[in-house]
This record gives sequence, C-alpha cells and structure tokens, in this order.
Amino acid sequence: MDTPAIRAVTIRLQDLIAINREIAALVRAGVPLELGLRTFAGGMPSRLGRLADRIADRLNQGESATRAFQLEGLPVSPVYSAVIDAGLQSGRVPEVLEAVAKSAEVLDETRRQLRLALVYPIVVCLLGYALFGFFISAVVPRYIRTAEDFGFGDDVTFRTLQLIRDTSSVWCWIVPLVAFAIVLVSRLWLRRRGLFRSFTMGQILARAQFADLLQIQIAQGLPTGPSFRRAADATGDRKLKRLADDVCRDLERGVPFEDTIVNAAALPPMMRWMLSTGAKQGTFVKSLGLLRDSFRRQALRQSQVLRVWLPAVFTLVIGGGFALMYALLFFLPLRALWEGIMRE
Repeated sequence: MDTPAIRAVTIRLQDLIAINREIAALVRAGVPLELGLRTFAGGMPSRLGRLADRIADRLNQGESATRAFQLEGLPVSPVYSAVIDAGLQSGRVPEVLEAVAKSAEVLDETRRQLRLALVYPIVVCLLGYALFGFFISAVVPRYIRTAEDFGFGDDVTFRTLQLIRDTSSVWCWIVPLVAFAIVLVSRLWLRRRGLFRSFTMGQILARAQFADLLQIQIAQGLPTGPSFRRAADATGDRKLKRLADDVCRDLERGVPFEDTIVNAAALPPMMRWMLSTGAKQGTFVKSLGLLRDSFRRQALRQSQVLRVWLPAVFTLVIGGGFALMYALLFFLPLRALWEGIMRE
C-alpha cells in the first residue's frame, strides 16, 4: 500500500482544480471513481495522470476516497481529504468539490496575474543591472581620468565612483546572489504559510469556503460540531481549526452553539453575529449562504484590485527607481566635473 512518504510528485494547485472537476463530473454521472479516474489519467499530463492513477489504484484496493487522498500526503492531505470527507458525509460530493474549486480558481488566476505583473519589473531589473555594469566599466574610467587630468580627482564624487569600480569584481556577484536568496526565502515563507494566506484575500476565501462547506453539511441535517470541524479542516486555516476544537469542546459540555460562536475571536464581528443570530432564529443555513456570497464578492474585488494596481505599482517603483538611479549616476559626476573645470 502507498504511503505519504513515497508519493511520486508534488501536487500543484492546477492539478487539484482539474481533478476536482473530474471527480465532481464522475459522481454526478454515476460513474465509478476508480474507472473514471483511470480513463481521465490517460489523457492528462504525466504529473496529473500519475496522481489520478494512484488514487484509482487505492480505490481498487478497497480504500475509501478520503483515505486515498490522505495517502498522498501534503499538500493534498489533510485539507483535501477533509473536503472529500465533508462531501461524503453530506452526500453532496459534487457541490462540495465545486465550492473548493471556485476558491482555488480565484487564487490560481490571481497568482497567474501577479506572476505576469512581475515580468516587466524583472526585465527592467536585469536590463538596468547590465547597463549599470556597463556604466561602471566603460564610462566611469573616463570621468575619473578627466578629473585627474584637471587635478580634482580627489573629489568625493569621483572617489566614490572609483571605489565602486574597484570593488566591481565582488558586488557584481553578491548583488544577484542576494536578490536570488530574497526571492527564494520569500517563496518558501509564502508556501509554508499557505497559498496567499499571508494576504487578506486568502483569508477571505478561506472563510467563504468554510461557510459554504458548513452550509452544505448543516442543510443535510448533519450535527453542528463535526460539520464545523470538517469545514474548518477543509480550509487549512489554523485559526478556524483551533476555533473548531473550541466549538466542539463547548458543544460536548452542553454550551449552546450561539453562545460559543458569539465570543469566537477568530471570526470577524459581523460573521459571529450572523452565525449566532442564525442559530437562535433557525436561519442558520440562510446566514451561512449570505456569508459565503459576501466573502466571495470581497475576494473578487480584492483580486481585481491586485490585478489592476500591482502591475502599475511595480512599473512605477522599479522603472522609476532605475530612472532616478541613472539620472543621479550621470548628472552628479557630470556636475562635479563641470564645477571642477570651472574652478580650474
């Protein structure tokens, strides 16, 4: 039997979206998952095809769908296995998978747009760095030689340029290495915290997904405590998972859900109020639906803002920064040169 330690490949967000849609379609059509996934694997890229094949093998061996995904290890488990479990418990696997797919697709599209937004600043940085190296190696020596010929080579401007040129064999390698290290550490940090979990949009989407999965389960008459825990686990949000532990513990002690949730600091005040009021008035499912729609609209608005403004900000900051640097590099030595000549 497979174990998480020997899984073949790293699963990407696009892979989970694709297999999400496929499983939802298979369940709706009444096709056995193991047969459908095997067929699906034949027409997919090698990475996604191997994922579908492994899951189909486990289903053929008698594993449950939840266990089949758990054996994939992170990032598929425990988040995705909790999603499958919520769908199986509620009897609405397609709806649960599509709820997750909507959040994942918003994140994936936003991430793709942000990557595209970084292309121009990266090109500007590379070109600017190359031109800076050319300026130091080809133009600076002429400035310095002219200043020395006129007898003011000791000016602080030209001494600084000379120091930069003399140390060029060191910084020409250190600067790219430091930049690469910063990018690498940033990527690892973001990956460890979870996709976009560092940004407000990721938190809003997690809450939308939580409200959607909880609504699906409660609408099917499942107990509030286990449903709350499955919905929280399916988001991968640590605060929601800790809140689920507290809610289940209070419910086991006989504390009413509305009294427990009203003091939940992990949730926004409006969400706490709507959940508590909905539980008291018997409109809990409706309140969850309203919260889900509200959070999705917020996430889409933030996604649009990121897509529109980040490219403009990157262009202004990076492009404007390099333009200012070259203006200073060119005009400050030139000004010092003319002042020195005039004094002579």
